[in-house]
Amino acid sequence: MAGSMCCKLVEYLSDLEASEFKLFKLHLEKYPLEEDCRRIPRSKTEGADATDIARAMVHAYEEPQALQMASKIFDGINRKDLSQRVQKDMQEVFRLTPEAASMSEDGKKDQEEKLVMCDRFFGTKKKVEVTLDLNTAFPTLLISSDKKSVRLGDRPQYLPNSDERFDYRPCVLGSPGICVGLLEWVVDVGAGKGWIVGAAQKSVERKGPLYITAEKGFWGLELSNGEYQALSTPKTALSLQAPLRRIKVRLDYNLGQVSFCNGDNMQHIFTFNYPFSEEMFPFFLTWDMDVPLQLRPSD
Repeated sequence: MAGSMCCKLVEYLSDLEASEFKLFKLHLEKYPLEEDCRRIPRSKTEGADATDIARAMVHAYEEPQALQMASKIFDGINRKDLSQRVQKDMQEVFRLTPEAASMSEDGKKDQEEKLVMCDRFFGTKKKVEVTLDLNTAFPTLLISSDKKSVRLGDRPQYLPNSDERFDYRPCVLGSPGICVGLLEWVVDVGAGKGWIVGAAQKSVERKGPLYITAEKGFWGLELSNGEYQALSTPKTALSLQAPLRRIKVRLDYNLGQVSFCNGDNMQHIFTFNYPFSEEMFPFFLTWDMDVPLQLRPSD
């Protein structure tokens, strides 16, 4: 079985373009593992071809786990066709065997524990409420008492200049941060004229001139001078059919993705693919004194 799985994995990996294969290896290097799992050394992935990577994955992990990981990573690099193909070809890996139905109570308990571990390994959506973190807010920002709305004020407030606080641009982080799993939130931007909505890593610069790009640990969508753009490097201009009024953000830590869609019609806007290595937080910036950014419940 292991040999056939390895051969199938080589087949799937060989279908990737060179740029996709490079991205696959990046995600593999950062893939969250249980404490008792050993990561494949970078020395074995650098310069490795599809056969080398498949063999390394099958050797390092149990064969089903290697295929499950590959399927998740294919999803993360926007090759859902390959992910679906893996799951169709190797159905025994992605479902319980018939024997599981007749296992003992102890066996069922053990299986439940494994399923919980699997959920933790692959990530599950965190049903939590995102709020604004007052301790990180730029002093001129006005945040509502429920910590769900923010707009720019006309004068700075006297607030402690802690290490957490942004002091150069009108930014604020959201809470909670995550280092595993999924987090989703919805932002009403309304008719605001200047904003950034997205996610940021914990170590982003908070003091002095701030360069809000993916290279600096920020992944976001921006409205500036009437134009929408994704803050990639270089920036990506976005052609939208209608002005955005509501944005849904999906942060998938395990897959290294920050995705954006129109919160009104759920049309996809843009996805960043980048393997994360530290805690990630919702991120907001607004230049608007009249129209606030407002957090809404995520369905």
